[in-house]
Amino acid sequence: MRWSWIGFIARGYFFSKRSGKSLSGSALSVTGLALGTATLIVVIAVMNGFQSGFISSILEIGSYHVRLEAEPGMSSQLLKETRSDPRVLSATEFNDIQVLAKSAFGEPESLNLRVMDASSFYDDKGFNQALGLAEEDQTFGLPRLDSPDALILGRELLYSLGLTTGDEIELISVRLDDEEGFSPQRYRFTVAGSFTSGYYEYDRSWAFASYDSAQELLRDDGAQSLIGIKLKKIGRDAAFCADLNAKSSPSLKQAVSWRDFNRVFFGALRIEKTIILLVICLIPLVVAVNIFHALRRSVFERHEEIGLLRALGSNPAQVQAIFVLEGALIGLLGALIGLVLGLAITYNINAVFSSVEAIINAFIIGLDSVLSPLAPRQGNFAVFSTDFFYMSEVPVKVYFTEALFAFLFACLSSIGSAYLASRAVSRFQPQEILRYE
Repeated sequence: MRWSWIGFIARGYFFSKRSGKSLSGSALSVTGLALGTATLIVVIAVMNGFQSGFISSILEIGSYHVRLEAEPGMSSQLLKETRSDPRVLSATEFNDIQVLAKSAFGEPESLNLRVMDASSFYDDKGFNQALGLAEEDQTFGLPRLDSPDALILGRELLYSLGLTTGDEIELISVRLDDEEGFSPQRYRFTVAGSFTSGYYEYDRSWAFASYDSAQELLRDDGAQSLIGIKLKKIGRDAAFCADLNAKSSPSLKQAVSWRDFNRVFFGALRIEKTIILLVICLIPLVVAVNIFHALRRSVFERHEEIGLLRALGSNPAQVQAIFVLEGALIGLLGALIGLVLGLAITYNINAVFSSVEAIINAFIIGLDSVLSPLAPRQGNFAVFSTDFFYMSEVPVKVYFTEALFAFLFACLSSIGSAYLASRAVSRFQPQEILRYE
């Protein structure tokens, strides 16, 4: 019972208004903290959406989960051993060759040609989805990598070369000879179709060919084949590589995880996310500073009440607990509202942008109907226009731990500010306050 009155007084302070103010300081603090928390959640979720999309495209198309380098002449044996492993979802042999493509405009374009088995190209469902090659498209034969001299290019690369499906394309590979030096080798393929991964790096500079179509090119290039592995559990990649390297199979030269192969790129993404997270965290911190000043002012404005409470027998810790509890109420309510608001915006962010576009386009149409009544213009404003952005909607991904971090960060920053602001209570002497007030 000694502490039950603290919550009663803290609630009264929380809802009370300052003199001359239409709103309580707590309402302003809750609003600022809620907006800061919502901003933090939305920004992190959008960044997660973009980064997870990039990482998914890289793992499904480019690097696989694990890359194996076989000993010379042992790639077939290693591929057979790998496919029999119960931890492996799929295994594909491939070669990456840097070549030049002659465009219809006469200018060469550099591209990465990935040569792989035609059956593996279609058997990997995740690979097909990442390239935008739906199963129903394959039913109609679009596109086919197993056709003679077939080549499948990224949609942006196809446009850049000025080609369409069915056109002939010439690839140029430079071979180094000890006697002749550098000599260009020319190879002709037929464009069998295109893919759209949604990742500009692949759509602009990647092409696929089968081993049957690129035999001559591979023989002249002399590059060693690699084996790309996708695991049933991607998080076991490090253990899988360690296990293979420890076995020292005579057919295996090296096993590399996707984390090591893409270390620089993923490290840059991690640094980018950390820096933006620190910057966005400044918003709740600024609100926490405002809470500190608001509660500190409240402490000094209520020095008469504090003196009376002390005279009635309360100790400094109990009086200080009143203001700490008030700060906790501000933090809890602000963080909760910010969490709900942030998640609501995150999961409906594309609808929010569509609403903004509709409002702006309605304004444009209304303005044009006034200025040009005979020929009003139709609104065509788009937040993410395909003329400027390589995307049609904003991807989002929410992780529970990050949403919980934003919620707890807002709560703890408010409680910490309240504690620091209430420390001045210990300096108040009730006899001095009651004597002069």
